[in-house]
Amino acid sequence: MNVLIVDDEKPARERLRNLIQDMNLGEVVGEASNGREALTETDRVHPDILLLDIRMPEMDGLETASHLSKLENPPAVIFTTAYNDYALQAFEQQAVDYLLKPVRRERLERALAAARRLTRVQLSALRSNDPQGRTHISAIPILVSIEDTGNGIKAITILVDTIIRDLGSSGINAGYSIVAIILIV
Repeated sequence: MNVLIVDDEKPARERLRNLIQDMNLGEVVGEASNGREALTETDRVHPDILLLDIRMPEMDGLETASHLSKLENPPAVIFTTAYNDYALQAFEQQAVDYLLKPVRRERLERALAAARRLTRVQLSALRSNDPQGRTHISAIPILVSIEDTGNGIKAITILVDTIIRDLGSSGINAGYSIVAIILIV
């Protein structure tokens, strides 16, 4: 998952960046300090998710989310703010989640997982767009482990979050899959 962090406070951006890197659940592809910069960066780096503050100079987070929602393929928006007064407005802008600062690791992890999950409406749209059957497999690495199996052999296991498009009788399958176990002698 590519994440764009938008907050007018540099320490807040650094904290979010560190949490995402520590959890190894995504890649921070950019930062912005206000809504106008966020729109420019979104156009440049095409993030999957925005972590978006609400109160910022020039353009606040709610107006930014409104502009983002008009994109053909908008990123998921998770609001990160010190104010609980804007939750209703945030969800009216199709927010995935609303996190209060200081953002806790567990809450951020749950919010990022929710942003990754496909809804029934999204799955239905995927099914109706292409009646040809399996067209591709998308995979995002989320865990790589290396273990010594003994006798100088190392096993590398790669766990990925996959979306397999098989539009035949079984529909679309999404979930965690082990896609590679590599033995190194």
